[in-house]
Amino acid sequence: MNEACKLDIDLDISCLDGVNLPLFRKITRHQKYSKQQGTKYNLLPMDVLLMPGSRSSDYIVSQLPKSLLQHEVPELSVLEVTAPIDKDSFLAIHRDLARVAAINYYIDSDEEEVTSFFDWDDETNTATEKSNFIAKTDETWLLNVSELHSVKIKAGHTRRILSMSFTRTNYETIRGLCASKVHQ
Repeated sequence: MNEACKLDIDLDISCLDGVNLPLFRKITRHQKYSKQQGTKYNLLPMDVLLMPGSRSSDYIVSQLPKSLLQHEVPELSVLEVTAPIDKDSFLAIHRDLARVAAINYYIDSDEEEVTSFFDWDDETNTATEKSNFIAKTDETWLLNVSELHSVKIKAGHTRRILSMSFTRTNYETIRGLCASKVHQ
């Protein structure tokens, strides 16, 4: 899969235990790619929460490979998406606009929640799934967020992710810099 890979990086995020993270922004707009999803499924907004301070962010980032940090130090945020109790829902098909790659540490994820990547056909305005993965709680994954992707969220569940955003360093470069950490 060229869109995502699991990393063997165990992050200590205990500095976030018991911390009430304030809402930075709520992402509610959907891109053109999600129109076909919106007719069939409940599409969810996503909350972006602020990190508690530079000490916490610096500590978490210091656990990443040094070769990567020499290239770019990522911005950190916590992402939350909550599905209604009565039905599975989706984070709409989208392409991240403010970053090109992300390392996500899954704080709370369910084994029924699938992250899918898509190809887009401009002629028919349809998305076709090309790959997917299921991230478990406490796993770390590198994602090419410049590719179209979506997430199925289990009914009644809140998915929480510590997301490290890279705005200049693309997926392939990060994967190369983290080669010794790519799960085999």
